[in-house]
Amino acid sequence: MRSMHQASRQSEDGFTLVEMLVTLALLAALSTVFLGAVAQFRPLRTLAQSADGQLELTAAASFLQATIADARSVYLIDAGSQKRLVFEGSEHSLHFPAVLRVGSDQIAFRDISIDRVETGGSVSVVLRNTPRRLTSTMPAHEVFPVIEDIIDVNFQFLEGTNLTGSEPQIWLARWDHPERLPYAVKVTVKAKRGLRTLTASRIALLQSNR
Repeated sequence: MRSMHQASRQSEDGFTLVEMLVTLALLAALSTVFLGAVAQFRPLRTLAQSADGQLELTAAASFLQATIADARSVYLIDAGSQKRLVFEGSEHSLHFPAVLRVGSDQIAFRDISIDRVETGGSVSVVLRNTPRRLTSTMPAHEVFPVIEDIIDVNFQFLEGTNLTGSEPQIWLARWDHPERLPYAVKVTVKAKRGLRTLTASRIALLQSNR
């Protein structure tokens, strides 16, 4: 009687083989359902990252487009009197005078520099504006990043050809013509966001060519 009582207590305290198998089967089924849900949400997350990244690139390219479009045909101060440059550009940098809004109701003439800067393997686009007339209350220059963590930024220049004309457009990799603005400047920003490589392009028609 005593041994039978001990056996019944042992069976009540532990798990039977059938109960263990049922538990494992339930865990396997739940794991399958969970992994399936994760696999479905992963493409949605990638799409969301790509959409956010595309908005970021488009906003940066549009800002650069608007800034370049305000270039004025005025000699650059630090380009040297012999060069008589009003606009200087390469694949990765721009230098030109422009009118910028300062505060809520004022505008000012500034020399603008837009450069591709690489620091520690990270590429960014940096804008620097320098007042053409310094005062005691005005900083020598202001610097701020337009967009960070990109693959590359590229500038191309169109010389005196209407964008809607029948002649083929020849985009130049450099602009250093004395006393002349380019007809247009093409801005291309490329970056990797999530798993996708994204690109945004804009064409700025300069003020004197509109």
